[in-house]
Amino acid sequence: MTTTAPAGIMLRRISLTGEAVVVADVRREVREAVVSFAARNGIPASPGQLDDIVQVSSELVANALRHTTSPEALRVAAFGVTIVVEVDDGDTRLPEKVPAERRGAHGGYGLQLVEELTQVWGVVCRPCGKTVHASLPLSDRPAPDAGQEVD
Repeated sequence: MTTTAPAGIMLRRISLTGEAVVVADVRREVREAVVSFAARNGIPASPGQLDDIVQVSSELVANALRHTTSPEALRVAAFGVTIVVEVDDGDTRLPEKVPAERRGAHGGYGLQLVEELTQVWGVVCRPCGKTVHASLPLSDRPAPDAGQEVD
């Protein structure tokens, strides 16, 4: 049996290859894309939930830039009032949470934070790398027509 994931609305794709990627720019672009989507669709985006989406995007991108040799792209999509963040890289090593006793002033909190802020997160292995994904709510209220963009 073949199953198909529900269709989402792509809000933003950001390349992580080429010139130096500035994580602050990624955060700004993600915030702009999600705020615009929410406004166009009459979704009351909670400032706290928006901050969580931006923080998780930032952590996933920073991890790809710091721990892999081939970060590829960040994608942000909406499935009703759920935002899905995906980061692709060309490294087949799976991300690992740093044990609490090894975390410190120089980091180690990224995946712990992602786990605490998301509904679900995980990794999809690909032949030449992986995609790390996370899902977060944008609002507690359903979209006017969940999954469909409103003009």
